[in-house]
Amino acid sequence: MSRPLRVLEIISGFAVEGPLGGIERFTIELSRALRAADVEPIVCGMWAYGTAGEQRWLADLQTRGIDAFISTEWHEQAPYRSFLNSLKATRERLAGQQIDVIHSHCQFGDALALLMRRQLGAKAVIRTVHNEHEWMNRPSRRLLFTNLL
Repeated sequence: MSRPLRVLEIISGFAVEGPLGGIERFTIELSRALRAADVEPIVCGMWAYGTAGEQRWLADLQTRGIDAFISTEWHEQAPYRSFLNSLKATRERLAGQQIDVIHSHCQFGDALALLMRRQLGAKAVIRTVHNEHEWMNRPSRRLLFTNLL
């Protein structure tokens, strides 16, 4: 018997009530629906924001049999260091696992997905763009991640 399709869902975090919101809530609902369809989702929140609701959302997913985790802390003053910390922690957390599809829902998630693809043996990387205003302060990154790659 073959194993179910494994999909890694990447979001910024689980702080749905703020500072995050719709994108993360959409992904939580998507993961619930995937699980009900015999797909094995894994939800990676790249960063912890220190909100009360984060642990509640994690527990909800885990109670439903969905692997969900937060990689590391978010540091507003050091976003690139936060990204590198998340990359390292996610690599360690998922070491040795086979993922079929990586699905990113955020800008830094795109970079994480591309850097993790080979390690995880993913056959596909998918990006859902939820917002037309991405990388507003960094147009060269918008060109690289949104158009070129």
